[in-house]
Formats: sequence, C-alpha cells, structure tokens
Amino acid sequence: MTTSRASIPGGRPSNSHSHQVGQHEFVLPIAGGNSAHRAPMIPNLFLDSPPIKDSLSTGTSEEQDATARECVQSVAPASDDGIPRNEYGVPHLNRERHIRFLRKSLGTLPAPYVAADASRPWIFYWCLNGMVLLGADVSSYREDLTETARSMQNETGGFGGGFGQRSHLATTYALLLALAVVGGESAYEVIDRRAMWKWICSLKQRDGGFQMSRGGEVDVRGAYCAAVIITLLNLPLDLSPESPAWVADPAERPDLFTGLADYAKHSKVAFRGSRTLKPTVHTPSAL
Repeated sequence: MTTSRASIPGGRPSNSHSHQVGQHEFVLPIAGGNSAHRAPMIPNLFLDSPPIKDSLSTGTSEEQDATARECVQSVAPASDDGIPRNEYGVPHLNRERHIRFLRKSLGTLPAPYVAADASRPWIFYWCLNGMVLLGADVSSYREDLTETARSMQNETGGFGGGFGQRSHLATTYALLLALAVVGGESAYEVIDRRAMWKWICSLKQRDGGFQMSRGGEVDVRGAYCAAVIITLLNLPLDLSPESPAWVADPAERPDLFTGLADYAKHSKVAFRGSRTLKPTVHTPSAL
C-alpha cells in the first residue's frame, strides 16, 4: 500500500517532558460548603446552543449543530459519562495524549493522505503549534523542518505545498509560521527574503488585493496572508517594477500595503478582513 510522507522526514520527538500547566477554575461553593462538590463557573454561553442562529438550514449547518451538541455534553458539569473530570466537574485536558497524537501526525501517514499532499505546510503548522500550546518542546524538529522547507521553496520566491509545486500564499503563510514556532537562526536563514519580496510584488493587484498564486484567484485570503508574511519578514513595502500594481509616476506609485485596508473593508469575509488591518505597524528594511 502506498503511504504519503505528508510529514517532516525523520522528525525526532524530544526526550524532554512537556511542561505541566496547573489546572485552576473559578468556582462557586454549593450551599453547605462541601469543598469536594463545587459547581463549575462555566459560562452559560458555552453550555447551550448559540443564541443567534441563521434561519437558513444547510447540510453544513446541520453538521455544525450536531457537533456543537456533542461538545456541550462534554463541557457540561456532571455525570457518569466516563470522561475524566476534576473535582469541580470540568473535563480534564489530556495533554500527553494530544501531544502523542500530534507527534504521530508528523510521521508517515496512511495512503488516503496523498490527497492532502499540497497541504503539508498546514500539517506542520497545526501540529507544531498545537504541541507548543500544550507545553511540548519542538526544538528537535528544527533541522528536519528547515530541510523540508528548503525543498519546498522556489527560486522565484515563496513556498509550495510540496517539492516542485507552485508557490502559494496560503502554504507560504503556514510554512513561515511553522518555522517561527520551531525558531532558531537555521530556520530563519532558509527563507530567501529577496525572492520572497519579488514574488509578493508580482501578486499585488491595482485594486489593493493579492493573487493567491501567479495567475490565481484574488480574494481576502491573499490580502491577509500577504500582510502577515510582509510583517513577519519585515519586507520592504516598495513595489518592484515587475509588479502588476507598479506605475511609472513616483507620485502615484503604490506600495505593498496601498489599498489593503479598503480591499479588506469591502471584503465579504469580515473576519479575515478585519484581521488584515492589524499587522500594519511595519518598519521596512533593505534586503
């Protein structure tokens, strides 16, 4: 059976134990003052269905509602459901089990994951970031991630989803965040900032938006991913002459952030759009 290496080759788990984060809840004592039986202060908002509901029902919304009902059962205080809970009735987060799952997901994956080959940078980011949030040390993955990123980087700038694949803003965004999670000079030095800048410039459009890839679609995802990449790498804001948004008149010439706020403001995807406006505190530097 064919297997997909949608993973960091040879990722070696650290031998160090993950940090144990103390578990504390704000509680209200039940009448009688028995400290062994306290009512958890879980906001009612998280114990019931959303208070605002779209009247349009679709297959997706029905699946979402079913998932929410399952989650509510796990969070609600209570019961003999077999879920490990602390003394206040709040479910424990099994950190070690989650960490083991994430480590396994950075290994060799089953054959069906071939379909996710172009999403490898996302798998790196989700797993590594999840492990860090759970207190695990991911520094042992630095060397392997760096070499994997090197194989995904194109000479024309940016990262594809895998070796030989076209650079794409979404996969570039995810891979840069994964490199930031593992940290270290070797992880940062693998990034060709000059080529990245030229590639980002080639995606900039005159309406303020960005193509997701050369010749690809233009939507607010591109604006958000580009804004984050430009800010993380401290790229110059000046446009290269090859950019579709470049104009000869210096007085009229835009930069990488020109029109970005207006583009996001008029986007139909308000969530990502509003976040695009935030990473604009920027100090350009020479490449």
